[in-house]
Amino acid sequence: MAKESRALRILVIAPHPDDDLIGCGGSMAMHLEKGNEVFVIYVTNGDAACQQFPPDEFTKIRKEETLNAGRCLGLKVENLFFLDEQPWRINEEKTRFELLDLIRQIRPDVCYIPHSSDAHLDHRATHRAALEAINMAPSKWFRQYGSTVEEPFSISIILAYEVWAALMTPNYFEDITLFLEKKMQALREHKTQATAKYEQAYRGMNAFRGAMHEEGREGVFSEAFQIIKIVEIFH
Repeated sequence: MAKESRALRILVIAPHPDDDLIGCGGSMAMHLEKGNEVFVIYVTNGDAACQQFPPDEFTKIRKEETLNAGRCLGLKVENLFFLDEQPWRINEEKTRFELLDLIRQIRPDVCYIPHSSDAHLDHRATHRAALEAINMAPSKWFRQYGSTVEEPFSISIILAYEVWAALMTPNYFEDITLFLEKKMQALREHKTQATAKYEQAYRGMNAFRGAMHEEGREGVFSEAFQIIKIVEIFH
């Protein structure tokens, strides 16, 4: 019997503002095009003690850039969450329980997280905190340890994305050719970042992934992922 089609709930957990776009922005745009609902949790505020602006001012600027990028991609403002951790100083225990609460509130079908061996310290810390929160979410326990949402929840699909270091053995590839320009347009909204450099780098990365894993097709751009969990393959 065919399963009833329904909109999916997609959650992206990003260490910094713009990591969501770099790692899976094309896939996010694809989900939105399909009518799926996309949520993003930004773990840090991304200020990293910038020398150009006072910390509070730069945090405000980066958050506005993030909201602009989200609007450009088509995200709902109310679906964006900011944990406001400090870059390079993520409190993993606090982050773990904040993510646990939000996972149980959002109840996503699919979750994207940074991969475990990414080159940036914050990305590895976010991976650990996110995966621990995901694994805690189905349990009836942990309410007294910071989770205020009582209903347990289990995520069916978990995919790890690449940002600062390429995945060594990706095993899932999403064709984002139709959504590449939307991804790059949204990325350019992070004006305080090296957007020209990042666009060149990740346009190239997506071209490489498409060329190497879409045999017989030219001009394909893809995002690469590692499958961490998939509940069902054959149905």
